[in-house]
Amino acid sequence: MISFENVIENESLKTSLITQVNSDKLHHAHLFVGKMGMGTLPIAMAFLKYIYCSDRKTNDSCGSCSNCVKIDKLSHIDIHFTMPSFKIDKLSGELMEDFRAIYSEKSGIFDSKDWMDHHGQYNATIRAKEISDILNNMSMTAHGNGYKTQVIWMVEEMGLESNKILKILEEPNSETIFILIAESMERLLPTIISRCNIHRMESISDTFIDNYVREHRSKASEDILVNAVRFANGDLIEAIRYIDDFDSEFSLEQALRKFMRGLTKFETRKFQNINFMLESCEDLAGQNKQLQVKFLEFMLYFVHQLMRYKTTRTCSASEVLMAVIQHYESIVELDQIEAWMKIVDNNIRAVYGNANMKISFVSLGIELGRILNRKEFEMISTKL
Repeated sequence: MISFENVIENESLKTSLITQVNSDKLHHAHLFVGKMGMGTLPIAMAFLKYIYCSDRKTNDSCGSCSNCVKIDKLSHIDIHFTMPSFKIDKLSGELMEDFRAIYSEKSGIFDSKDWMDHHGQYNATIRAKEISDILNNMSMTAHGNGYKTQVIWMVEEMGLESNKILKILEEPNSETIFILIAESMERLLPTIISRCNIHRMESISDTFIDNYVREHRSKASEDILVNAVRFANGDLIEAIRYIDDFDSEFSLEQALRKFMRGLTKFETRKFQNINFMLESCEDLAGQNKQLQVKFLEFMLYFVHQLMRYKTTRTCSASEVLMAVIQHYESIVELDQIEAWMKIVDNNIRAVYGNANMKISFVSLGIELGRILNRKEFEMISTKL
C-alpha cells in the first residue's frame, strides 16, 4: 500500500501536492521528474490516491475506501497506464499484469532496467500504436464520479510520438488528469514540458539509504555497504543494485583505477602505462553484461565526482578513487570532463549490442585518452 505517509522523504513536495488538491485548483497535467530510485512512481501514485480518495484526511488518503483499494492494486477503472513495451506485439494493456506484479514486489521502486530484466528484453519504447489508445481513453468520460486519468510511465521513451498528445494536453476534456513520469526532461519535447505542472524529486538522503541497505542487505561487507551509499548518489535502486551485482572477485574500484592508470601520459602519446588499460579491458570483456554495465555506470559516477571535485573541491569518492580524481583534476578542464560524461553515457546505452566487448572497452579508453590532449579535443569536440 502506497500513500504519502510511506513515500520516501520528499516532504516539501508532498506538502505542495496536498495543498494543490485541497485548493480545488488542480492542474490537468502533472510531470513527475526524478530517478525511479528516488520514489518518483510511488509519489505520483500517492498523489493520485489522494485525489480519488472518498474519505480524504488532512495530510493523506484514508487507504481503505474503494478508490484507495483499487488504486493500490492498479486496477481503478478510470486510471489508464501506458509504459514502454518491447518488440513483441503486446502493448501496455496486455502488460498490465506484469506491471502490477513488479509494482507490488518492489513497492513501486523500480526502473526501466528492472522492467526490461523482468521480460528478458533490452529494448523498450512507447510505441506509436499506444497514442491512439491514449487519445481514445481520454476522450471518454469517467465511469465513476470523478476524474479520468492517464498515467504514462517513462514518458521520455515516447520520443517524437509525444507530439500527438499535444492537442489533448492543450485542450483537455473536463475532469481529466495526465500523470507523466520521467527520469529526466532532456528527451522530452519543450512543448510537452510547458503544458505540465512540474514536480521535481529530491535525492534520497545518504542516511536513509545507509539505514535501508544495512537492514535489507545486512550480509554485505562494510566496504560494499559504504561504497553503495556513495555510488547511489541519492538513488535507492542504484545502492541496492551495486550490492546485488557486486562480485567479490571483481572490484569495480580496482578495475577503474587500473583502467584510468592506463590513460596516464596518454595525451602526450607516451603509452608507458597503456598495458594497465588493456589488461583491464581483457578482464572486463570476460565479465557478464550486467557487470560490464555496472563498470560503465561506476565510471560515470567517477567522472561526476571528478566534476564535483573540480568545481567545489569536495566529493563523496572513496580514498581509493580520490588519488585518481586528484591526479586527473589537475590535467583536465570542465569541458573535457563533460565530454567524458557523454562518451561513457553513450557506451552504457550501447553495451547490450552484439559488439566485441574487448574492442569496445579499448575503443572507450582511446576516446577518453584523445580528449586528454587539449588540441586534439578542440578538433574533435564538435563531433561529440
